[in-house]
Amino acid sequence: MDRVLSFLPVPDRPGKPRDTGITIARDDGLGFETAKALVESVGPFIDYMKLRHFFVLTASRDSNDLTSRKVRLYRQHAIDVLPGGIVFEIAMIKGLVDRYFDAIAAFGCSAVECSENMITIAPPTRREVLRQAGRTGLKVLWEVGDKYPGAAPDLEELVAEIRQLLEWGATKVVVERSYTDLLLGPDGHLPTARYIVDLVEAVGLRHLTFEAETPAHQRWFLHTFGPDVNIGPNIPPEMVMKLEPTRRTLSREGGYTWVTALAELEGGERRGWTTVAMGGAQ
Repeated sequence: MDRVLSFLPVPDRPGKPRDTGITIARDDGLGFETAKALVESVGPFIDYMKLRHFFVLTASRDSNDLTSRKVRLYRQHAIDVLPGGIVFEIAMIKGLVDRYFDAIAAFGCSAVECSENMITIAPPTRREVLRQAGRTGLKVLWEVGDKYPGAAPDLEELVAEIRQLLEWGATKVVVERSYTDLLLGPDGHLPTARYIVDLVEAVGLRHLTFEAETPAHQRWFLHTFGPDVNIGPNIPPEMVMKLEPTRRTLSREGGYTWVTALAELEGGERRGWTTVAMGGAQ
């Protein structure tokens, strides 16, 4: 890309398809023109788009159906599309998972979220579900964690569960938002935040995706793990416009550390300027 300001450096990020630093946004019912404007604006920074489960359940086979048109639009911009986990759970309850995977793949979805929010799935069944999804070629984001936990799960047990899911074919494992809220508190200052660091060290950053839905939590994850942390799958589209600059430390939330790093390299005094401490005034 020939940038207008190509002579000024910008923190680099790998292009799509990415395996790390992925952003998963959610379409809660955008109109087509709004979705089109979104991908024109920040499409390069969205790796997956999760469709609100209600609109997947009511989508028509008609090629002019709004949801169908948006799925094609997102895929044309190299954005993987997946339904929400509740649709999967309904398919599990009805014993129609195989048919569900085939139907959403034919509809144009390239991924699927498998959750256990309202049901519990035994490990042998999880393995079979992942085998069935693999047959269709769908990428699988498998969510772990209770919706309303009283305490964090045993770390060793959670690590073993995640490793098992990855071994059986999960593309990424999503850590439920309730764990983020519980372990970080409002801003990441709780000592229990160490649990998440230990989890990442045990499993590997690229395998995990974190439901960090507030700017404070996103800031904590990016400051703690850097731009390669995976965030989603419920990021509001308008938040992507701030999340990507924060990944590159070119925002208030990101601390503008790219600017201070450049200043240290350039040595301002010999050029007639000096840097100020964060929070200072010029």
